[in-house]
Amino acid sequence: TEGVSEAGIANVLPEFLGNIKQVPPMYSALKRDGKPLYELARQGIEVEREARPVTIHEINFLGLEGDVLSLDVACSKGTYIRTLIEDIGKVLGCGAHVIELRRTGFAHFDLNDSITFGQLEALKGDDFEALDALILGADTMLPNFDSVLLNAEQTIDIKLGRKIQYGDYTEVQKLKLFDENQQFFGDRKSVV
Repeated sequence: TEGVSEAGIANVLPEFLGNIKQVPPMYSALKRDGKPLYELARQGIEVEREARPVTIHEINFLGLEGDVLSLDVACSKGTYIRTLIEDIGKVLGCGAHVIELRRTGFAHFDLNDSITFGQLEALKGDDFEALDALILGADTMLPNFDSVLLNAEQTIDIKLGRKIQYGDYTEVQKLKLFDENQQFFGDRKSVV
């Protein structure tokens, strides 16, 4: 890390903001001829990989202590953080690798809104209603989907794999389906 300064890092990071191309690592689940790349890598085989578009929405410098750099990154799906760090190290001229990686959010969820397993266990012992109030339903994973309440017949039809008519949708829309008891049932794309 000789010659690497906070100012140098701050100058390099903007190069990685926005839409960038990233070559997936060999140790990934991407497949080549039906075989995951990590299996090939374990055999010592390296294959050519095409760069893929990813988006780095934010990259914030958190600190430099000795030779350990801390960053906070907000990125699109499909981004390989280890590859991003290696690429930053190449531009800095010193090389780099990840020693700790922590996901602090996903979609509209933030780690700060979570509770520990120990806290969950304590709530379970006291009051199941308090526990239920903290556990999010599966439908919260689909925040931008319209909700559709199905009747009993439609619910059975969907369980049997039959197509049903639900609503007046004029374009392809992503929908959250709820059964006749208002229980989340699944999601579908409506196609007119």
